Amino acid sequence: MSEALLPLGIDISKTDFHVALLKSAKRSKYEHFSNDTEGFRQLSQWLDQPGVGPVHACLEATSIYGHALAPLPASTGTSGEYRESVAGERLQ
Repeated sequence: MSEALLPLGIDISKTDFHVALLKSAKRSKYEHFSNDTEGFRQLSQWLDQPGVGPVHACLEATSIYGHALAPLPASTGTSGEYRESVAGERLQ
């Protein structure tokens, strides 16, 4: 049976983004990255650390700031299981 996906919230802005990984009801991990290629690389490395586990990332659809981050797993080669959702995205 596969490991449960851990929720990863992403708060993104023009210059940076913050992530919060909910490990349990009382344990969370927080990190901050720049909103550029280097920051995406660092997030990928952070997700591949032991103890982080497979994640389900949720990113709020705020303007265009998250467009480059949304396809992260495919572009960085993140090795673990990774699912993403974009919340509040407008349907046309």
